[in-house]
Amino acid sequence: MANLTFERVQILKNYRIKNNIKSKDIVEKIGTSNAYVSKLEKGDYKTIDDKMLNKIIETIATDIEEQKEILEAFNDSIEFNLVQQIKNTLLKTESYILDFNNLTKIIEDSISVNEETQKLLLQNAKTQVDTYKKILHELIDKINLD
Repeated sequence: MANLTFERVQILKNYRIKNNIKSKDIVEKIGTSNAYVSKLEKGDYKTIDDKMLNKIIETIATDIEEQKEILEAFNDSIEFNLVQQIKNTLLKTESYILDFNNLTKIIEDSISVNEETQKLLLQNAKTQVDTYKKILHELIDKINLD
């Protein structure tokens, strides 16, 4: 369970609004009621279940950086933060691996593609691998700090 302060509730609400996520989108994604989301954003609840918080964050954050920013506001739940970061990193890593494999296949199959295009594809693949490494290093650093 994570404590819900006024500041934390505002962070959740502000990310929802910033990313043009409607309350009904949260309701549909996490399987709750409009009343729950409304009361949550009004600050009527003092705590939130970690699983529910996780679902809300996954719904309102557009990328792993936003998820990380939101999680930092809930840092009193270290176990939740660590598990969430690992889960997010694994999901992002899986995405990068799939993208890298697809790019590699395209490059291998691109005999008819000019050399400049091949260079661009390879650079894109390298950038994705570098991003993947950065995410993993950040996770390792976080684990070492905790």
